[in-house]
Amino acid sequence: MQAIEFAKNQLKDSLFIGVRDEVSFGYCNDWNIKSFLGADVVFSSYFFKHINHVPKIDSTDKIGIIVRDWDWKNSTVDYQDRLMSFVNANPHLDVTFIVFAEDKDPKWMKRIKDYKSIVWHPETTEINDFIYALNIFSTFITARYHGAIIAGLLGKKVVCVEIEPKLKILTEQILLFALWGDNFDIQVLNDLLKSDLENDHQKYIADLRLKADDMLNKFIEIYNNKFYGE
Repeated sequence: MQAIEFAKNQLKDSLFIGVRDEVSFGYCNDWNIKSFLGADVVFSSYFFKHINHVPKIDSTDKIGIIVRDWDWKNSTVDYQDRLMSFVNANPHLDVTFIVFAEDKDPKWMKRIKDYKSIVWHPETTEINDFIYALNIFSTFITARYHGAIIAGLLGKKVVCVEIEPKLKILTEQILLFALWGDNFDIQVLNDLLKSDLENDHQKYIADLRLKADDMLNKFIEIYNNKFYGE
C-alpha cells in the first residue's frame, strides 16, 4: 500500500501522464488520475530512426540472452539459476549473454565471465553501433523489457522472461512474442526455442508506433500550451 500511495502522490499533480499499456491506464482510472493511453516511447517514430537503416540479415542460429539482475521475490524460482542450467545443458547452442547496464547487473557480470558476452557501454558505444551488434542474432531470450522491444523492431524471434508483469503485458501487445512464464520451467524454454517462433511483428509494432507518437504529440501540445501559450 505504501508504494501505491507514493505512486499516486507522484502522479496526481503532473502536467501530463502518458502510460504504455492498459494495466497502467486502469490503475490511473481507479485512482481518478487523468492519463493518456499510448505505448512505450521506444516504439515511436523518434526512436525508429535508429532502426530503419539496419539491414535485414539472413537467419542465423545465434541466440542472444539479454539478462537483468532481479531481486524481487515475485517467484519462488531463481530465473538466473534456471537460465544458466539451460545454457549449460545445451552446449550445442550458439549463445551470447547481453548486458545493457553493467553497473546495475553485477550478479550477472560475475556469472557470465567465462561465457560469450556483449556488454553495452553507452559512454563509449553509440546506440546505433550497439543495435548493429544485436542485429547478428536471430532469436532473443530477454529479461529486459526494452530488449524485447528492440528485438521486435529488428524483426527477431523473441522469448520474454517473466521476471515482472510488464514482460507478460508486452506479449499481450505483440502476440508473436513468446513468454517463458515465472515458474521458469527449463523444458518449456527448450520447447519454445524448438517451436516455430515468428518474427514478423510489424503489424503489431505499427499500431504501437501510432499510439506512442500520439502520446508524445499530445505531450508536446500540452507542454506548448502551458509554457508558450500556443
